[in-house]
Amino acid sequence: SGFQSKLEYGSGFFHVNLKTPSRDTAGTVTAFY
Repeated sequence: SGFQSKLEYGSGFFHVNLKTPSRDTAGTVTAFY
């Protein structure tokens, strides 16, 4: 259940940061997890 929530949140977070460089976005997502 928690994993599913993290997946959904991560997906939304990624969409929000689509404007940022993929490198920067990947780093942010990795740090968040």
